[in-house]
Amino acid sequence: MYLEVIHLCRAGDSLDDLCDQIRDSVSDDHDLAGNIRFFQHKGLVTDLAIHIYHHGVSGDEIPSDIGLRIAASLKTYGLVKHSVWKELG
Repeated sequence: MYLEVIHLCRAGDSLDDLCDQIRDSVSDDHDLAGNIRFFQHKGLVTDLAIHIYHHGVSGDEIPSDIGLRIAASLKTYGLVKHSVWKELG
């Protein structure tokens, strides 16, 4: 398993509308059903972290197409960091 983390630092309003837009944009990708989660920073309510869980490790853990598309679309809202994490053990 590997994990993609997309972290958005932004100033502005509620993240609810933005999360709904992202959910709508990936709703046709049935492979992601239940594998994408949204987190709001406890102290910075305008920061958003999106976790995309990928099952099955090929040894080629690279950013997915959907992760790249989400990260690119979020750049208009603020600073975006996109990283890939490999599960240990």
